[in-house]
Amino acid sequence: MIKQCKLLLLGIVIPFLLVTSCRKPTAPPDHDTGILWTKTYGGAYDDKGYSVEQTSDEGYIIVGYTNSFNAGDYEVYLIKTDKNGDTLWTKTYRGGESSAGYSVQQTPDGGYIIAGQNIIIISAASDVYIIKTDENGDTMWTRNYGQALYYEAGLSIQE
Repeated sequence: MIKQCKLLLLGIVIPFLLVTSCRKPTAPPDHDTGILWTKTYGGAYDDKGYSVEQTSDEGYIIVGYTNSFNAGDYEVYLIKTDKNGDTLWTKTYRGGESSAGYSVQQTPDGGYIIAGQNIIIISAASDVYIIKTDENGDTMWTRNYGQALYYEAGLSIQE
């Protein structure tokens, strides 16, 4: 009887130990993930980042769109941070009824060049929208490129 109990116990305990020892842990491992910092930018409404580039001062420039900081539709949203991701300044740009930025690059003069689109809501069309700024994000010039009734957008830009 004792021998049968031992065999029954071994028949239950050993498979249980094997199954539980092969399970994936539910808690994250206690090791360095390599993440230095994480940040969230934007406001209470629809905000999205499409492009992030490291800048010459080791900070970052981020472009996308925002619906949080304006009175109407979407605007291009440009965020400049330091190397720790802390916001140094933000700018919004509106070139039409609704605008979005998809690509940003730092230019040799320390400013930024942005490619995106201006959306014409009533006709469901859009134009390529290019913005050139100085190092503080102040607009130097803008350009629109496109044909009526077409859906066009600038998805990438290089000087």
